[in-house]
Formats: sequence, C-alpha cells, structure tokens
Amino acid sequence: MTLAFIKQINEYVIEATIEASDEEILDCVGSDGYPSQQDIYQARTVITQAIKEQRQLRLSQQRAAFQVYKQEQEVAQNAPPKRTIPEMLSDIVAAMQNQDKVPEGIILAFREQGQGGSEDDIFEIWKNLVELGLIDPDDTKS
Repeated sequence: MTLAFIKQINEYVIEATIEASDEEILDCVGSDGYPSQQDIYQARTVITQAIKEQRQLRLSQQRAAFQVYKQEQEVAQNAPPKRTIPEMLSDIVAAMQNQDKVPEGIILAFREQGQGGSEDDIFEIWKNLVELGLIDPDDTKS
C-alpha cells in the first residue's frame, strides 16, 4: 500500500461519514471499529478544553498588549513637550484657523479657557488640542 492509496481510502471514509444521516452515524457508535460514547465524550472534553485554553491565552495576550499600549500612551502624555511656549501658541493659532478641522463650539471653549493667559494655560490648551487631534505634537515645520 502506498501513502497515496491510504489517503484516498481516508477521503472515501470521510466522504461516506459526511453523507451519512445522523441516525446511521449514531447506530455505528460503539460497534466494532467505531468510537464508543465514552471515547466521543473524552474527545469532546479535550477539544473543548483546548479551545477554552486558546481563548484564555488570546485574551491574556490582548490584555497584556492593551496594558503596554496604555502605558505608552501615559508616558507620551506625561512627557514634556518638544515645543516652546511661543511654538505652542503658534500651533494653537494655526489649529484655530483651520476651519475644516475645528469642530463647532471649540473656538468658544478655547476663548473661555484662554482667559488667564499664563504659560500653564497655554500648555493646557495646547495639550487639549493635541488630544483632540487638531495639533500634531511631533510636527516641527511651523
């Protein structure tokens, strides 16, 4: 017997099993050459456990990746900006003048927030606009 012959026989068995009705398959359970109810139960248990373990593994991997992402974001947000206060002011003005990207109401909120005018206020406004995606903190071509 060649390997090709054995594979062909295996294909015939699979095809016959797929085409058989549920009753025919259930009648064979436990007969000579077929698995018993206990064998089927054990196989189902092993497969179910393997699936559960794989899901748990993927979940833990995704959680770990998310934790790394959160830490990277926290470090990025808490890192000192690469921009000076005058550069931040320039960024803020440029962002406010970009009518296509600025959502309605943001200019009013900007005016209310910017009443103090201290460096901390400017930094806070700049940081908020970065979080909104209106300013690219890494853009150095202004």
